[in-house]
Amino acid sequence: MLVGHDHPGGLLKVDWARAVGISRHLLSSSPVLKRGAVNSDLRGTYQSLIDQGDGYCGDFTEIFVVSAMAAGLRVGTRTFSFDAFGGHGHVWPEIWNRQISCWQLIDVFNNYYFVDTVAIPLSALAFREALLTGSSQLQLKSLGPRAKPGWAIESKAWAYHRRGLPGWYLGWGNNVFTYGRSRFVKMFSNSSNLLKQVGAIANGAYPPIRLLANYKNQTQIQAMWHLHQQLIFLAWLIPLAALVFLICFLGWACRRHKSLSAYSLPSLQHGCH
Repeated sequence: MLVGHDHPGGLLKVDWARAVGISRHLLSSSPVLKRGAVNSDLRGTYQSLIDQGDGYCGDFTEIFVVSAMAAGLRVGTRTFSFDAFGGHGHVWPEIWNRQISCWQLIDVFNNYYFVDTVAIPLSALAFREALLTGSSQLQLKSLGPRAKPGWAIESKAWAYHRRGLPGWYLGWGNNVFTYGRSRFVKMFSNSSNLLKQVGAIANGAYPPIRLLANYKNQTQIQAMWHLHQQLIFLAWLIPLAALVFLICFLGWACRRHKSLSAYSLPSLQHGCH
């Protein structure tokens, strides 16, 4: 139980209790968690989680964020990647606990939260710092006792998280409802998450990301920056090339029309005589 700072001895755990309640609902409603990726809209993803036990970390996090916002919680997402900030990695939600004025990380997909020297759940940055410093007090705690943990062997969980330390980033914004209502997201909601994300970027509904830069990921960040510059160049080059092609084609068509008109004119005059 969490003790509030402003009322010593008082139990101020409303926000954390709501977060745990949402987590247990998502983890425990289905008899079996199959943990397969879901390609659907918000409603369809929720139903897949609850009714069928489907859902990958992004699906659990998305529905947790929607539920937490509906419950009046302030919530964000934290992500790490194994492949230079690509799609292979993990994502968690993190809530702002108003009663103790701090962020608290929740791994709703793997049924964990994290504590260190005290029983208060850690924020994402505090958890990362504990991993970096090799804290001997760092522990995994279960969110839902009825659901299985993400790893049967705890050491594998720690190895997994340490491997992702160089690739941390977060979405700069929380527009899950705007994202879900995006025309392009709806178009690809039942086909591909990648196409949904590309469509959301094209439609301006995908939030930008902020990278947690450190000496271990400078090469990857530079590679992303060069790719960004190349994409901008192509974004200008392709329309310009299309415009030049159109101008050349219209010029050719105009010259051809004039030459055909000049060729047919004597025949027309001869016929009149």
